Amino acid sequence: MPGVEAITARNSAGYDAPIGLTADPVVFTLAGDRLSVLLARRLEEPQRGSFALPGGFVGAEETPAQTAERKLREKTGVGSVHLEQLRTYAEPGRDPLSDLDALEAELGQYEGTFGALLAKPRIVALNKIDVPEARELAELVRPSLEARGLTVFEISAVAHDGLRALTFALAGAVEADRAARPPVEARIVLHPKAVDDTGFTVEPDPEEPDDVE
Repeated sequence: MPGVEAITARNSAGYDAPIGLTADPVVFTLAGDRLSVLLARRLEEPQRGSFALPGGFVGAEETPAQTAERKLREKTGVGSVHLEQLRTYAEPGRDPLSDLDALEAELGQYEGTFGALLAKPRIVALNKIDVPEARELAELVRPSLEARGLTVFEISAVAHDGLRALTFALAGAVEADRAARPPVEARIVLHPKAVDDTGFTVEPDPEEPDDVE
């Protein structure tokens, strides 16, 4: 519009980020028989040297999907992978409980080879409790989550708080799930034995020339 100055803004790192929105790609892969997620070591403050998702602020001239692809390529060198947006969380005044409701609504739509996803064991991890505001929020919502029958852990990937307990809880959930499954029937393998089998020996035929190499 004539006479109206465009709104411009930069983040703390000096990049154009007019809406303050970030895109954080989560790339899963199998490392041997273990499900793993791709992380990148931070090269700038805050928390320089720590591992984090390879995301960043959405630029002024790109979509969140384009940002996710760009950051994944810049920070990890990985390109040409399938990325699918699960959901955008940007509603003013939202809280972790409403986020959980949205995730469960998404999970409720899927039922495939491994059965209904909502029927699987679930554990809630409230992350970034090294940040005072996040710790306060975690303490606020934890009773509501536990009232739903969910196991809740407050963790910090940066400070390593709560990670050991969460790891043991995940291992215990996997072990309990496997134990609850019906046992797999052993395959029946038949090894027939000939009647009056006295064994045999292999001897060369004296009438045949011994020219086999």
